[in-house]
Amino acid sequence: MLEHFDSFAMEASSMGWTDCHARKAILDTVLARARIDPAGPLLLDGLPDVDRLFGGEDGVLLALHHRWATCLAAKRDQAVEDGAPPQRLWDELSAEQPTLRAVLDAAFGRSSTLRAERVARPSRRSLGGIAGWGQTGSVHDGQR
Repeated sequence: MLEHFDSFAMEASSMGWTDCHARKAILDTVLARARIDPAGPLLLDGLPDVDRLFGGEDGVLLALHHRWATCLAAKRDQAVEDGAPPQRLWDELSAEQPTLRAVLDAAFGRSSTLRAERVARPSRRSLGGIAGWGQTGSVHDGQR
């Protein structure tokens, strides 16, 4: 299964602006639909080119996870600059991006690819290990 996403990633690296904008439009539509029901089965229903641009639902979920991870990394970097404790970062981002977080939380149980990505990337709990900060946990990532 990961081989599929590796080959998709290679194809995506040659993606043009039209495809890039189409991917963003799909992600924005998914999040708009998710405001009504983040666990809804129809989040991708009728969206053109999902398979071509993302390789299917798991690709969309990975792209949404990447958006989350990028925002979290930016918050972490700012916290390091400011000397602020990271314990609040996950909760702040969850408050800023509640729909995104809800979609990822709802999809976690049904997407083995998303679960594998969670293992490979830092969670809220591991934020505590950055720069010697204390450990944290969250019901949001199932690690409390």
